[in-house]
Amino acid sequence: MEPPSTPEGTGEKLQRRAEALFRFSPDLAVDPWARHPALLLEVRRTAVHFQGLAAMRKEILEVCREADGSAPLSALAPYPAAASVLSHPRSATPTKPPSGDVPLPQRLRALPLEVLDPTPTVANDLHLLGLSTLGDLEALPSRDLARRSGEELTEALDRIFGRHRPPLPRLHPRVAFRESLSWWPPRTDIAPLLFAAKRLFDRAEKALRRRGEGLVEAEVILFMPETKTTQSLLVRPTRPTASADHLLRILQHRLEPLELAGPVDRLELRFRRRERLRPAQGLLFEEDIERAWSEETMLLLDHLSARLGAENLGTPQLVADHRPECAWSLGPPGATSPDPVTAPTGRRPLSLHAKPLPLDLESDDAGHPRRILRGEERGPVSVLGGPEVIESGWWDGRDVRRGYFEIATGSGARWWIFRDLRSGFWFRHGVFD
Repeated sequence: MEPPSTPEGTGEKLQRRAEALFRFSPDLAVDPWARHPALLLEVRRTAVHFQGLAAMRKEILEVCREADGSAPLSALAPYPAAASVLSHPRSATPTKPPSGDVPLPQRLRALPLEVLDPTPTVANDLHLLGLSTLGDLEALPSRDLARRSGEELTEALDRIFGRHRPPLPRLHPRVAFRESLSWWPPRTDIAPLLFAAKRLFDRAEKALRRRGEGLVEAEVILFMPETKTTQSLLVRPTRPTASADHLLRILQHRLEPLELAGPVDRLELRFRRRERLRPAQGLLFEEDIERAWSEETMLLLDHLSARLGAENLGTPQLVADHRPECAWSLGPPGATSPDPVTAPTGRRPLSLHAKPLPLDLESDDAGHPRRILRGEERGPVSVLGGPEVIESGWWDGRDVRRGYFEIATGSGARWWIFRDLRSGFWFRHGVFD
């Protein structure tokens, strides 16, 4: 497979095309014999997964157009060097698939000598000998051809006709992602920044989905030529994602309040951290409300995080601790409890005081609450639940021994109170709504 031209930036263009083609086969190599940058792709073992060679070839061409905006010249052959010359721009029919009616050797012999990219001197010598096709060359004795024009021609013929198949070094997918886009003149509004970011995030999404990964953290760098400075923005989704639209929204929220140090003429996107995505099983015949709600929640969390700062946002998580004030912690936005936690035996109020409030309360002979002696709720109380005894915390020096009760005051308020079993004092720890 060969690009029809070699514009500036072809190396990056070829790399981008190679990244797009790894979804079809892991066996990918740069064509070492082509004058123009070209790729060789082994598809014999993987074509069955794409409904055959014809359908696979069509899909490969579409992917190449999406990757870099141009259609490649392509050919199918059983060995690399034959595919290389069949896709050469000087080949007679470089864009047509191989015909089942014409044997491959016959098609190769009909190709013009220009597909070998000979030097001007060698090309002139061959022309003077009346040679114009690969078939003409192959008809000559190998020793005579090597003596007249050098061993390079005979070695090329051996590769093209499959008599010698040297191993090719494989290409490997890029682990890092670092791409940029430039424009002129420099701009101070965010419209061109978002336009460039959208194109880069689209490329990033394709790279991430090919590897089954999600982005955890990316860096967007803005280049300002007048001040010769840069500004960096971090894009951190609540959960790993490959969605270009999701990442673009986060960047937009970060850009809107930003004061640029000067006009911007280039934007660069770099991956800083990725994670393997775990595909979720959706419902087959009905709308997956829970999954849709989860995605909307993640968008909301990312919006709030970009506006308020990730350090000002958190998700309560359960902790395996019987002490109520230690039974939860504030984790990263959208996080879940790392370990399963056994539910407490008694009821817990949603409104829990940061620190238990002292309570002047009278108890009966059994140690149960009877009457509030001071305050607006002064008077008898009704016991609705308890006692629930909690003894815990000896390992960190903050051990407690408490007897908890749920009570109702004379006004109908429902409190969660406890008695310190060591001192005998009463405290209010929470209020039931």
